[in-house]
Amino acid sequence: MLQEFPNDGILGEESIDTAHRLDKSRVWMIDPLDGTTGFIDGNGDFAVQIGLTENGECVLGVVYQPLTGVLYRAVRGGGTWIERPNYEIERARVSDHREISTMRLAASRSHRSPRMDKVVQALGFREEVRRGSVGIKVGLIVEQQCDLYIHLSPRTNSGTPALRKSSCAKQGDV
Repeated sequence: MLQEFPNDGILGEESIDTAHRLDKSRVWMIDPLDGTTGFIDGNGDFAVQIGLTENGECVLGVVYQPLTGVLYRAVRGGGTWIERPNYEIERARVSDHREISTMRLAASRSHRSPRMDKVVQALGFREEVRRGSVGIKVGLIVEQQCDLYIHLSPRTNSGTPALRKSSCAKQGDV
């Protein structure tokens, strides 16, 4: 990445973050192995995720599932697409369900908390699909196999506005 884009910042899931990337107008966010437990277990519940921000705005995102060869990609202004081996590329769409009681929840397999149990019960979800990888959960949503993903864990929250500068989603976005 640095060879191709030497002036860009890089925030890697598996590397140490520094404030240096905050000076960059373009920042790549890379998680080369989202769903480490799924990878180790060999169950296919892992993905590669790459995102790019320009001037703090999200401009592209990619989720790739190596075992199935499925690729989800989105470009600002260009839509979101699903690519599968041996199939035509198709435009991704999310569910049109509006009532929570009819929605299917994409839930965490490995980071489930009692607080999340309370939220699920309070909202009245009837069905859940539990996966470890956020990338896999994104895929469940764009393929309309699930309708919603709720993330309550503070473990990915940097805690300071300066360090969240290059994040695509604001706190509380659903």
